[in-house]
Amino acid sequence: MMVKKMHSSRELTTEEKEAAFARMKELDDSDKLGLSAKYCEAVLPTPEAKKKIWDILFSAEVDKLSLYQVQEYVAGFRQFG
Repeated sequence: MMVKKMHSSRELTTEEKEAAFARMKELDDSDKLGLSAKYCEAVLPTPEAKKKIWDILFSAEVDKLSLYQVQEYVAGFRQFG
């Protein structure tokens, strides 16, 4: 959960966020890691990141995702804060 919060930060650099995710990957390589990756990808507070997720969610590509993956993308896309 902490890594998810870090990815929404405007104060941390992309490199710091990627380092935190890499560390989490070392500790946990379960299926939840893949879902966390989707959330972290969507929660990045940049217009480019939001557009990328928007394009995924409203294209045929969404049909290739599981319901859980879509939920993580949507949760990250619509973060509060």
